[in-house]
Amino acid sequence: MGAVKREVSQNTLDLFYIISCAMHDVAPDEDIICSLDMDSLYGLSVGQNVGAIVFMGLQKSEGFKARNAELYKKWEKYQKQSLKQNLLVDIEREKLFAFLEENKIWYMPLKGCVLQSIYPAYGMRQMSDNDILFDESYREKVHDYMVENGYDVESYKEDNHDVYLKTPVYNFEMHVGLMGERFGSMWCNYYSNVKDRLILKGDSPYEYRFTDEDFYIFQFVHANKHYRVGSMGLKFLIDTYACVLANDNMDRDYLNRNLDMLGIADFARTAEILSCKLMAEPVRHSAESVCDDFAEDEISMLFIMQLAMMHGSSESKVEAEVERISRENKGKKHRKLDYYMKRAFPDDEWWRRTAPFCFEHVWARPFYNIYRFVRGVTVRRKKLSHEIDIVNDKIK
Repeated sequence: MGAVKREVSQNTLDLFYIISCAMHDVAPDEDIICSLDMDSLYGLSVGQNVGAIVFMGLQKSEGFKARNAELYKKWEKYQKQSLKQNLLVDIEREKLFAFLEENKIWYMPLKGCVLQSIYPAYGMRQMSDNDILFDESYREKVHDYMVENGYDVESYKEDNHDVYLKTPVYNFEMHVGLMGERFGSMWCNYYSNVKDRLILKGDSPYEYRFTDEDFYIFQFVHANKHYRVGSMGLKFLIDTYACVLANDNMDRDYLNRNLDMLGIADFARTAEILSCKLMAEPVRHSAESVCDDFAEDEISMLFIMQLAMMHGSSESKVEAEVERISRENKGKKHRKLDYYMKRAFPDDEWWRRTAPFCFEHVWARPFYNIYRFVRGVTVRRKKLSHEIDIVNDKIK
């Protein structure tokens, strides 16, 4: 088994160069544009769900369209479809908000619903799901509204949020709480009774918002939750920079104090510094000079997010778990054993997410573990071998 290379690809660095041009509304350098692998850049941007903002950066290049006419049309179509999706979702969300207002139900848009409005131009931030916190006492009433308006119920009262889907593009996650107990008592307690520190938006007596600082903190909490399992892609770094760009007067003492209390100060600091290095000004970083331009923890974060794409990959999840164990057990013996023990005997959250039947019926877990083992040494042996390479290479 050989050493595993953890390289930040030139495509990833080029992606951020173009995004930085879009964020600052400047044309990319034509010499750089000539040297880019546009087909690979398109695939990466679509896979990371950031194709719209990358196209908006490339539009200012006079040579891009001339040299890549077919790809330009394909990318333009993608960007227009993304813009249409955003518009459709915005209209549908406003209908829902009108219903909540009419029925005197307090609510608060979360994550992408807010983030899209702080980007420099509309349509830069692609929407997927819509997350909305609302008064739990009206959960059934909201359920009935969604069903009456043609939504399929993906989940209801199974967690701290209900999921509603409707073709062609509508995906609403209606939250009655921000953190379930599975995320730990610290986070759960911090976000219990959260309404007490929300502020009203405008003239509405029912629509609430986080302060800029609390919104920023929640972004890091939510991202860290996904990053720890390798399912947070590059889009988060763009969101982070958009927040920095739009809110340069946040109370840093308040941010630092609360991020530290929540145990994610290092994660937040790394993400913010990394996002600014990549996008504060349009500079094309070279893959050959990554070690000179970025700190080790920044490279590790960028590498894992590069692997993760939209919803995570098996490799990004392995890398994230290995990094977590290596960091939390630094200087201790038996770190490899800790990793393999957790893989062999996963926690309840893994069972809940991966094998819900076994989560509910503990007696079935040994049988599922036997199935996992047989599958691992047969049909998934190459992936298993690669996972062992990663562990051996990263945990010394």
